[in-house]
Amino acid sequence: MKSNLGKIENVFGIAATIIGTVIGAGFASGQEILQFFGRFGISGGFGILLTVIIMGVFIDKVFRIGSELKTDSYQEFLRYILKPGWLIIADVAIFLIMLMLVGVMFAGCGALFAELKLGYWSGVVISAVLSLIVLFRDLPGLMRINTVVIPLMFLGTIGIVFFTIHSGGKLSEVSGQNRQWVMAALQFSSYNLVLSLPVLVSLSRRYARQSLLMIGGWVGAIGLGVISLWIFLGLLSHFQLIRHAELPMVVLAKFLGKPVFFGYILVLWGEMLTTLLANLFGLGKRLETLIRWPYEWNLILLTGLGIAIGKIGFVNLVAHGYPIYGYLSFVLLVMVMFKPLPGTEG
Repeated sequence: MKSNLGKIENVFGIAATIIGTVIGAGFASGQEILQFFGRFGISGGFGILLTVIIMGVFIDKVFRIGSELKTDSYQEFLRYILKPGWLIIADVAIFLIMLMLVGVMFAGCGALFAELKLGYWSGVVISAVLSLIVLFRDLPGLMRINTVVIPLMFLGTIGIVFFTIHSGGKLSEVSGQNRQWVMAALQFSSYNLVLSLPVLVSLSRRYARQSLLMIGGWVGAIGLGVISLWIFLGLLSHFQLIRHAELPMVVLAKFLGKPVFFGYILVLWGEMLTTLLANLFGLGKRLETLIRWPYEWNLILLTGLGIAIGKIGFVNLVAHGYPIYGYLSFVLLVMVMFKPLPGTEG
């Protein structure tokens, strides 16, 4: 009995960490779903379903390779996947993209606190301090916060979308570009998965049993799909109201009164923190191998850089930066999918 409970706990921990890594300011606020899928209308829902399949297959492949390599360094993972000439390019590109994403998270946290009239910088500073406290505990600290935040996120998102649709919203069909949802799904999957590499590789080293990793990976991919579809339906039900909103899901939460509004702000903040933590963790570990500074010093440096990048603006970073990341990441995703497992080449 205890053994089965331990397996379930491990699967849930793996899935929650994956979901928490992907979901951040852009995703949980609705802005990311709006940019990648909502603008295609109902057709965008097929893009989300395709995304679940791509993510599930990719995560399982990364876990299999990572388990064979027995490393928690995504740079070592890339060394196996890529030829030497491409390795440096990919390593630098992923590092810069992850650093940019840290900026997106700080911008989102600041925007949330500004929405509460508490000030942009209050959100940034408090988020930075909490992130450093958690990450000084390394991977266990990251996994622990995900197992708390992710269930709250599920409940909050499903509750808000259910009541906003029930309040009389009707699904809106958006004209034009509806056939491009396939490309949007590829972009969305690619950059999210590539940016998750550091955490995925670390999980493959932490859990020796392949069955736990496989189940946890697919549970995480399906969980992301469920959340995406719910947000997608909520956005389409009030598309004309939220199409230009910086934080679309926060606008929907306002329909349900102040208690729900403030509650979702808190959950949304937690979601942003999970992705901020995951990316700071991966970058901190990579810098540790590059410049040999202590892990904690790297985190402080990266936090400062991320705060500076966040000043570019939340919507600008999501709308213009994410699609570019998707194109760059797609090449790496294809290479991973067609790379044989260690020991099976030739």
